[in-house]
Amino acid sequence: MFRASSQQAEAMAAKSGTFAALLARAGLTGPLTILEGNGGYKEVVAGALDENVLRKRPDEFLLLTSCVKLWPCVFVAQAPIAAALNLRRQRKVSPGEIKNIVIYLSAFSYEQQKKFLAAGLSSRESADHSAPYCVARALLDGEVRLEHFDEKSFSEPRAVALFEKVSLARADTLPDKASVRLEVQLYDGGTLYEEVLYPPGHTENPVGEIEIVEKFRALSENVLGAENTKKISDIVLHMETAPNAAALLDRTVRDSREGPKPGSGAVFGKLSELLFVDAIRAYLETQSAQNGWTAGLKDRTVSRALALIHRNPDAEWTLESLARAVGVSRTALADHFTRSTGAAPMQYLSQWRLRLAAAGPLRRRREGKSVLYRIVDPRLELLCDTVCASIRERTESGSAA
Repeated sequence: MFRASSQQAEAMAAKSGTFAALLARAGLTGPLTILEGNGGYKEVVAGALDENVLRKRPDEFLLLTSCVKLWPCVFVAQAPIAAALNLRRQRKVSPGEIKNIVIYLSAFSYEQQKKFLAAGLSSRESADHSAPYCVARALLDGEVRLEHFDEKSFSEPRAVALFEKVSLARADTLPDKASVRLEVQLYDGGTLYEEVLYPPGHTENPVGEIEIVEKFRALSENVLGAENTKKISDIVLHMETAPNAAALLDRTVRDSREGPKPGSGAVFGKLSELLFVDAIRAYLETQSAQNGWTAGLKDRTVSRALALIHRNPDAEWTLESLARAVGVSRTALADHFTRSTGAAPMQYLSQWRLRLAAAGPLRRRREGKSVLYRIVDPRLELLCDTVCASIRERTESGSAA
């Protein structure tokens, strides 16, 4: 057995996904509740799981409270890097002047980092997970780049010498687990201090478009080339106005035709997600029907009602309870729904229940079971439910024949 590392994550994900697809093709099925069910991640792997984190709430997306790493290393090292760069800008201290460096960390960060400090520098993973090494590199070069975590860089004598001057200390008074206080003691008796409460990219210290584009440029130019990197940045920044992802995909894969390059996995790893979303959009755009569930998706009120019906078809829905859940009056819901789908809300609900009953047993699903669906757009849930029900109907009718 080998110890999995971040460098193997994408390969292992591809292997697991392929294996799962082969099992599915062979007819193996599993529980809907793969995260919170009896045989799911919560019980089998984690032992505990806050289901509220997985549920989608109206106008509340966890993505908006996620942090961004400005430098290509562990998040705990982001504030120490920022502090080191601030000190370097304020006073250009040469490595020879530095007697020792103390990084004061929160309890969480300290416990994590003391393991990496004790292990030393032996691999890319040990380097990019080491706040002491990242601080040493920031003080040496005034920046932290992806290539700094190659063996040639972390084995460099001047980097090793400065790294060995770094020690860690625990500071329970820091306000956030990502906060840091940096102390640099000089041979002349002076001491420099810098404190960063929230690193750049933290929700309390967000970065702007310029910083994100610069990070993308630094990570991508060696893979895509300067011209393609610039054009991809421009496309992504205006993605909401683009008709589809064709231009982005063309620019992204153009240089890959020449063969794999360093960092290709990081650049291309998420393309399948982009393709899936674009395929869903293209499908919906091709639906020209004036009524029906696809037409209903174009109406915000109807789309919400459809998502509720498909998510929980066996709930004791009434026109009043459905309208309350959507946040409109009964009259408004009935008017929007009938005009968009060609059926009244309760009529549509009855038809959907009959379709599910014909496709298979209608199982009671408690609130929270379809966790994965609520992470994404409810319209995708509706599309998936409809497609799956159609497949089951055709399969069973084919078997009966």
